[in-house]
Amino acid sequence: MKYLFHIHSNINLLVAIGIVEKCNYRKEDVFFLLNRGIKTSFLVNTIDIPENIYYHPFNTIKKLKNLNFLKNKAILAEIDSIIKSATLGGEFIYFCANSRVPFYRAFFSHKKCSEVHYIEDGMDAYLPAKELESKYPKKIPKHLLVIDFFLKFLPWFCSNRLRYLNIDFMGNFKNKKSVVYCINKKAYDNQSNNNKVVLNIDEISFFNKQNLKNDVLFVFDAVVEQKVIKEEDLNKFVDWFSEIYFKGKNISIKFHPFQSKLTQQQIVKKIEANGTHVEVISNDIIMEVLFVKKKQLIIYGIGSSLLVYGSMINNHKVKVLYPYFEKQLGVLSPRLNTWNTMFLNNDRVELLEKI
Repeated sequence: MKYLFHIHSNINLLVAIGIVEKCNYRKEDVFFLLNRGIKTSFLVNTIDIPENIYYHPFNTIKKLKNLNFLKNKAILAEIDSIIKSATLGGEFIYFCANSRVPFYRAFFSHKKCSEVHYIEDGMDAYLPAKELESKYPKKIPKHLLVIDFFLKFLPWFCSNRLRYLNIDFMGNFKNKKSVVYCINKKAYDNQSNNNKVVLNIDEISFFNKQNLKNDVLFVFDAVVEQKVIKEEDLNKFVDWFSEIYFKGKNISIKFHPFQSKLTQQQIVKKIEANGTHVEVISNDIIMEVLFVKKKQLIIYGIGSSLLVYGSMINNHKVKVLYPYFEKQLGVLSPRLNTWNTMFLNNDRVELLEKI
């Protein structure tokens, strides 16, 4: 049996490593399918998934007009080739974030996939059940079912591999009980799947050497890269918070993997102009691990899911600054509703207006 893990974030990576150690999988049987630039020195097989595969929209309704579905068969052939290179034609168990994303369905609909289990993936784990249901309705809307019905008669859509599934966000698969793996007991309270395993980060030996120089840190979102905030507004924000909060201090900064080296250098230069000493935390450092290892950190950020983790672990002080854009610049971010859901009534964090 081979074990294929979909990994596109550090929390995916953390949980995947925890599963491998907890379950004592033979590392030669484990394959980490790495996306979005994630890297690891953990000694398992790794396969970098090309961007044209990871970002392919398959049969997403809004993208049909772009005719991307004409590439479905070729993309699925590439995915099947990746699976075959890992499994040599044998059965495999697949670990992914949920049952809804077409990219995941392309893997677990493969005839050799025998089980599917789920790994924690950021804010979705902590959304209220109603909010998650709104984002990923359990009952597939009728118009999508109708469209899906007609698509199955057209070979370009490959609907036998990509069909919509009327199952839970983390539903059981092929009559096997699916396990939900996470790092906090509060994760996935929004799920009817109660087959949850909470991993103890302290027991994951691979992370024993991770450390942090400073007790004050800032965690960035990729707000410009993901078109959440304009670059000019982010620059104003950086000038503001570095002057108000960090002038003359020592801080550590964790950039988002989507932020380019040039962007990182420009931000560091702005912050250091105020006499601040900056430690840039390497991309291969997993912050959730440091939140466990370190005590009494002061964690600043705009609205990163890392702020949620920081607020739940070791009573760190978490200060959330996304209200700056609305209150001081008059900018309403498209992510505002999500941020408000996560932080507005969260008594474990301090919002800008309370700081």
